[in-house]
Amino acid sequence: MTDYSLQSVENIESLLCRQLEAIRLDRNITQAELARETGVSTRTIRRLENGEGTSLATFIRVLKALK
Repeated sequence: MTDYSLQSVENIESLLCRQLEAIRLDRNITQAELARETGVSTRTIRRLENGEGTSLATFIRVLKALK
């Protein structure tokens, strides 16, 4: 388990985004498939996974799609 209390906001965002990408890859879902399921662009999924910022609403949509 990661101790987020010692991390900067940017580091936490980066860790969470990498975890989302790992889950997507583990489930063998492409960025394009995830984008279609969540109703956002593939570019948005790519930016999210790269930790380049996204809205909380988009982040939650992706979490829900990945269950």
